[in-house]
Amino acid sequence: MIEQQKRKAPGGPAPGPAPGPGPAPGPAPGPAPGPDLPLVPSAAKRPRHDAPAAGGGGGGGGQPPSGAVLQSTENLTLILLHSMLFSASTDKTVAVWDSETGERVKRLKGHTSFVNSCYPARRGPQLVCTGSDDGTVKLWDIRKKAAVQTFQNTYQVLAVTFNDTSDQIISGGIDNDIKVWDLRQNKLTYTMRGHADSVTGLSLSSEGSYLLSNAMDNTVRIWDVRPFAPKERCVKIFQGNVHNFEKNLLRCSWSPDGSKIAGGSADRFVYVWDTTSRRILYKLPGHAGSVNELAFHPEEPIILSASSDKRLYMGEIQ
Repeated sequence: MIEQQKRKAPGGPAPGPAPGPGPAPGPAPGPAPGPDLPLVPSAAKRPRHDAPAAGGGGGGGGQPPSGAVLQSTENLTLILLHSMLFSASTDKTVAVWDSETGERVKRLKGHTSFVNSCYPARRGPQLVCTGSDDGTVKLWDIRKKAAVQTFQNTYQVLAVTFNDTSDQIISGGIDNDIKVWDLRQNKLTYTMRGHADSVTGLSLSSEGSYLLSNAMDNTVRIWDVRPFAPKERCVKIFQGNVHNFEKNLLRCSWSPDGSKIAGGSADRFVYVWDTTSRRILYKLPGHAGSVNELAFHPEEPIILSASSDKRLYMGEIQ
């Protein structure tokens, strides 16, 4: 169910408690934040307007277009690429769906346990990377039946994404580390350490230079993933969102211009931070369960959130 509303913190976008220079003292404090990140210039904003949350012309009360209902997949992670949807599932497979018809057109089989994450390449061939509880990271060409490459990790993999050029896969899991796998050399290139608990979400910035991570140590971090970055790649640490005993895979997301980030949280709020000051800009209420996934609109000041309460909320944040 998609509900649309203006999602503003009570009294306007007043900041929450300002995060300190790093995470709270603990067994594995993160590094001090680096210099402010270079931001991608903002595109000119179109006039704000309210659009139907789902469906075509006529705005059928938030109902999906006829035929576009995906079935037979539970605990799915949906990623849209052009006219295709990819879903990672507890049935150990990745499904490829036609977003126009809602029909499953292919199922990728090869993992031996739950598939926790999938992500398509931004450009080039129709590649998809996946991470699973079987401890593997796999690369798929959806034109082929089997995985074209497999990387063996020691522990379960909870989140994956590609780098900007799609020649590396970045993974995070229950070993607290973020690993970068080189597809050309077929090996682990480097490991980024700093989180003190499982990494549940990864998101690459639009220009491809920075990686966002969400972890069960209750921090969201920004990492410099450029080829010749300094050895200490963690440049920003954000606090405010929380994980709890439910151990949900809470994700994170960048705004298109890189000026904001958002993180899922078990306390039912959507957290939005300013990437320069690290201040909490918005703490958005509304959900009745853990906020697991978020996405910014590519042009409008709108954020979409998905929750364990089985609802999607879409609303303005500005």
